[in-house]
Amino acid sequence: MNAIPSLQNENPQIQRLAAQRALYAQAKVLMNWQFLIAGPLTLAVGLATMFIGDLAVLGVVWVIGVLIASHVYFEPKQERLRELAASIQEAFDCDVLELPWRSTRIADMPDAESVADAARAYWTRGGDRAGLTDWYAPAVGQLPLHLARLVCQRQNCWWDGRLRRAYAMWLLVVLIGLLAVMVLLGWALGLTMAQLLIQGIVPLIPLLDLGRREYREQIRAAERVDELKRCSKQFWDAALDGQAQERCAADAREFQDAIFTHRGSTQPVPDLLYDWLRERYNSGMNEGAAQWVQQARARLGERAADAKAADGTSNPPPADPTGHEGEREGESVAGTVAKPSHGAAGRGTLEV
Repeated sequence: MNAIPSLQNENPQIQRLAAQRALYAQAKVLMNWQFLIAGPLTLAVGLATMFIGDLAVLGVVWVIGVLIASHVYFEPKQERLRELAASIQEAFDCDVLELPWRSTRIADMPDAESVADAARAYWTRGGDRAGLTDWYAPAVGQLPLHLARLVCQRQNCWWDGRLRRAYAMWLLVVLIGLLAVMVLLGWALGLTMAQLLIQGIVPLIPLLDLGRREYREQIRAAERVDELKRCSKQFWDAALDGQAQERCAADAREFQDAIFTHRGSTQPVPDLLYDWLRERYNSGMNEGAAQWVQQARARLGERAADAKAADGTSNPPPADPTGHEGEREGESVAGTVAKPSHGAAGRGTLEV
């Protein structure tokens, strides 16, 4: 009933998916380096200053340098990569879901050269096509386009919120654990509170700052996903209730704007956590898509049956070509409006 299952597996679309994967991977590499510098290396500096008090000045210099590098280089670079990846994925969705390009948000669709450039990194590092095919559940091909779009868009945010909350919780546990370790170590070394702050806590400021911002961003992203899911539920219910397809298309375009904003403004999660939870969440996502398709088909069937029944009651039965039916009807009607009256002669007359 729609071309989504075939369109998504055409070569230009596979190239776009490869490109966005490569760009997000580059952003994750930068994020990993940022965490390495702000995490283990900063922790090593903190431990060194705790054992060697004369290195406290070096710890302060290290903190300043890491903070500058994070805000001047790492974060702006990651943001540019995320925005480019989101624009390429937006082009994929617009073509596959047959949505108009929103030029007010992105002036131009990413050109083929930029896509090929980014995709080359994916293929070079051994990326396989199988991981990119059937991006959306093939079952959506059983639905009309205006319903299939919404199923695909709901897939985009089905498990994103759960993944990000898991990542945020992991970050919180690590940060609290590190602080507890440093406090206990300082107590074991007999440091005063001032020494503990200067030699143990101050060197951890880059990591604490990065972890705090990352935790807050992941929680906000999860809340945005929850809002997207609420909106998709409203659009889905309206579409199932028979809303005009033109209105459904406008809703889908509005929903796609929110998805694009979310993609371009949200930090990716580490591959380690993503790969660990991917299979579990993907199976649930595909089962959810199958249930949505089943629900939509059942509702479409009910509406078709209702329409057929209504059409049958609104059309009168065809006239009897012999004319006898009319005579019988006339006799029947006459019998309902007049009754025979027995006069003196016993002749039947009509009583009005």
